[in-house]
Amino acid sequence: MSEGKPASECQPSDIMAEAARAQLTGEDMVGPSAIKAVAPAKVNLFLDVGPERPDGLHDVLTVMHALTLHDVIHLSAADHTPDEAHELDPVREAWVGDASNIYVHVSMMDKGAALDEAPLCADNLACKAVDALARAAGRQEPAEVRIHIEKSIPSQAGLGGGSSDAASVLACLASHWGVDDPDVLARAAASIGADVAFFLQGGAALMQGAGEGFERSLEPMTSPLVLVKPPFGVSTKRAYEAYDACGAPAPCALRQEAQGATRACDVPLFNSLTKPVASICPKLGDVQQWLGLQDGVDEKRVLMSGSGSALFAMTDSFADASKIASAAKREGLWARATSFSRLRAQAL
Repeated sequence: MSEGKPASECQPSDIMAEAARAQLTGEDMVGPSAIKAVAPAKVNLFLDVGPERPDGLHDVLTVMHALTLHDVIHLSAADHTPDEAHELDPVREAWVGDASNIYVHVSMMDKGAALDEAPLCADNLACKAVDALARAAGRQEPAEVRIHIEKSIPSQAGLGGGSSDAASVLACLASHWGVDDPDVLARAAASIGADVAFFLQGGAALMQGAGEGFERSLEPMTSPLVLVKPPFGVSTKRAYEAYDACGAPAPCALRQEAQGATRACDVPLFNSLTKPVASICPKLGDVQQWLGLQDGVDEKRVLMSGSGSALFAMTDSFADASKIASAAKREGLWARATSFSRLRAQAL
């Protein structure tokens, strides 16, 4: 949690600027012909991590489930580059593609996602999605792509926000560029990050490999849950380093149960990164314990998602989830009541 600035440092012009930015829409940022897309969050119902591979990644077996919580993507694309050369703003602009032939502009708006400092445009997964698709499709023609992201999914939370944004950009841009080969889309998704392939499927799915290998879909749920995130994030790299130091795989019986499930509601809740992450972020354990003590929550239905730091608790009703979210906010935590869904990254 950040401390408030003294009143003397809060200038009226800053307040007015923030208010003006809050009124901007995707149409204002990228134009009236923009494609609008949804980018859902996810949780991992089951995550079993194997030993480190020679390439530095880890094999995993995971069941991911999409949520109704989502970012909104506005994307416009043109078959030309900007008419006038100018000095790039590295936070918002980048040239990508095999021949640096595609101009990308990315802007982001905080819609309650507790955003960290904006990354450089070239490091934003949405920008990387443009680059990945251009390379996978062998696009050599000039293009201009503008992306505006309304963020509701917090970063470094294990909820897949950046990967989902990237998947939405892939889906929209593939349609605009006429890329209809699923293998091209799959190669592009795999080159961006492990979770991107899941969001192209959506719903509930069993994934293997480094998390990019789609095995099969499961019958999804629509039941409620509450998400709670402490005021700090956990980098995926740090979480896996902690796992290498003190983690353990899932028991064989539990792994077999997850592999055999055909419905998401039958998947055993397990995350082999929970204890390693708690060992480096002890406050996460305090939040998990607090969440398990709330009315309407069974502590056995509380789990960290992905590499953290968000936790989720399955509840009997949306009213219970909403009450817990309100209580968590009073504790200074980010929280949302949401539900499981069939959503995938797609144009609306």
